[in-house]
Amino acid sequence: MWQLLAAVFPLAVGAAFTPTLFGLQMLVVSGPQRRPRSLAVILGAACVFAVIFALGLLGLSQLPDAHTGSAGPRVFAVELLAGVVLLAVSGWLWLGGRRLDGRVGQKLSGYSEHASPVSFAGVAASMSVTDVSSIVLVIPALHLVTVSAAPVWADACVIAFLFACVLLPVWLPPVALRVGGDRAARVLDRMHAVLMRNEARVMGLLTAAFGVVLFGRAVAGLA
Repeated sequence: MWQLLAAVFPLAVGAAFTPTLFGLQMLVVSGPQRRPRSLAVILGAACVFAVIFALGLLGLSQLPDAHTGSAGPRVFAVELLAGVVLLAVSGWLWLGGRRLDGRVGQKLSGYSEHASPVSFAGVAASMSVTDVSSIVLVIPALHLVTVSAAPVWADACVIAFLFACVLLPVWLPPVALRVGGDRAARVLDRMHAVLMRNEARVMGLLTAAFGVVLFGRAVAGLA
């Protein structure tokens, strides 16, 4: 299990960085009805990623390398494709995506006073569907799980860890506020302000970094 977890860990960390979902949850926890709304945001994102995980595991488990315990060419081919996609997303963010900086907060703040929890669940689900960087990192991580020859319980633990990391942007703010109170609120507010002002730059750097890592790992494995 630990070997599989070590292989999945960097992909899980990359998938955890989603400024849009983090910004949405920060808006929710700092406004009215924060408990039902924050729960709605978590459920909205969780439902989408649960479907993505289920479809990904179902499809990848049909490949010939399933449960072989061997990182064959298909693993590296998936990582190569993921790396190319992430590098393309990074290029788009640096060339044209920076004009989106701050727009998420501006768009949502207009109706944050009167929108229902169901509306926020829908927004979270929509943001999750378009969270290309996280989805692209989740697929090769799930492929490593389906290839693994570890026991089912070990695979389940790794999948649960990956799922928790993907949802980190939506569960961290309410949990941190619950545990840390005002001090955690100040830290989260500063993080939120920096991320919303530099969303495209941050995501551009992250997608480029993980794209290079995946691309390099795939090329080395296929060589």
